[in-house]
Amino acid sequence: MNPFFCLDDLRFEDLGNGQQRHVMHLPGMTAMFVRLPRGTVGDANHHHVQEQIAYIISGEVRMFVGEQSALLKAGCGYRIPANVPHHLEALEDTLVMDCFSPQRDDLPATG
Repeated sequence: MNPFFCLDDLRFEDLGNGQQRHVMHLPGMTAMFVRLPRGTVGDANHHHVQEQIAYIISGEVRMFVGEQSALLKAGCGYRIPANVPHHLEALEDTLVMDCFSPQRDDLPATG
């Protein structure tokens, strides 16, 4: 495994509706880059056992975590405890980096 990568060189998986992701794993964590087109709205019931931290690389979202929400632009991020429902609305074309611990076995590595 090459320990180095450049965002521009990563292969992104097409998820449909303009959404794309690149997933990479280490034994105790998963990192995922996600491209979301303006207008993307996540599932309000989404939750998982992993803790999550994310960083908005570019774009703007309205993020909902439990009963709280915030408008987040590039340079901002969010933290989500295990099993807390969360979702976002992409207000602009957006690129997000998500980090999960422990590893998300439900997300296959992109390569």
